[in-house]
Amino acid sequence: MTLQLGGNARVRSSARAVDRNAVGKRSQLISARKRSAFAWAIIAGLTLSGCAATASEEVPEAAAPSVEPTEETTEESTGTASGDVAAPGSTVKLGEWASYDYAGIDDATAVIAARLVSIEPATAAQTDYLVKQISQLKGYNVWFLSVEQQKVSGDSIAFDADYTGFSPVDANSEKIQDVTVIGWDDCTTQSFTKEFDTDGATIEQCFIAATVEGGNDVAGVIYAEYDSVYAYYDGKPLSFLK
Repeated sequence: MTLQLGGNARVRSSARAVDRNAVGKRSQLISARKRSAFAWAIIAGLTLSGCAATASEEVPEAAAPSVEPTEETTEESTGTASGDVAAPGSTVKLGEWASYDYAGIDDATAVIAARLVSIEPATAAQTDYLVKQISQLKGYNVWFLSVEQQKVSGDSIAFDADYTGFSPVDANSEKIQDVTVIGWDDCTTQSFTKEFDTDGATIEQCFIAATVEGGNDVAGVIYAEYDSVYAYYDGKPLSFLK
């Protein structure tokens, strides 16, 4: 297994991965106009990006009420995906859909809807596994965030992807510590399938957040694709919060 500790998550790359092989071995092509988040990676690997305080550092007072590790936050409403594109800076609640413009490979464009489905604590076994791989995670509480996506309209975007545009955040939509995992079945991300592209199928993405006691609690995710109107620094992210 290949491991690498990343830099500050605020400058985290937002490359789009493209899978051109629909039936077997997976190869990823990264758009030339993106900064690659996976240039170092083979199919199995983990990256820890540092933007929150480490367990041994002094951390700020929590910005939102704590989420008890024994509780599970899941979607409260289903709703339907809409073609109405959300304005930059919009916030939607857990379980609610929000649509955004997507610019893919070869000038393909589409409208994609997404929603935050759940925020769940990792099990003790899952946390122990990650700590064994990345010792800097010792002392952190680990969380899994599930996001669903559905194509609403637009060009063919099968085997493209934009999961690198999502990041865990606190209640103020500020990035917190995230852990990127490649090749771990317990929490996976995926490219757009043929069914997603043509049949209205929903796909699920899993993201990992890590928090420390007294630090900012995980409250959801933002969509902040690097060169879009939702960019973290040059735009206004789309927030999906509990």
